[in-house]
Amino acid sequence: MHSGGRRSVGTSPSTGKPYKLTNYLWHGEEKVIPYHEQMETLTSKGFALWDLFQSCERKGSLDNDIKHGQPNDIREFCLEHETIGRIILAN
Repeated sequence: MHSGGRRSVGTSPSTGKPYKLTNYLWHGEEKVIPYHEQMETLTSKGFALWDLFQSCERKGSLDNDIKHGQPNDIREFCLEHETIGRIILAN
């Protein structure tokens, strides 16, 4: 069961293998660190996190249920933050 991309486990349900990004967020053998600690870990290493939508309507946590999505303007964001060197997209 997913919750908006913030999975409670760090393994793929289809392969059973750890997600590459979560390899760096493990705390112990079988537990992913809490979301706020994940954010602290990523931002302390120079990562910025960006939501695709500025706003939307969604019942539940599945991306398929997103309605009336208003996308964020990533082009404008990059123009305002010239030090951005790389953008990585995740599902």
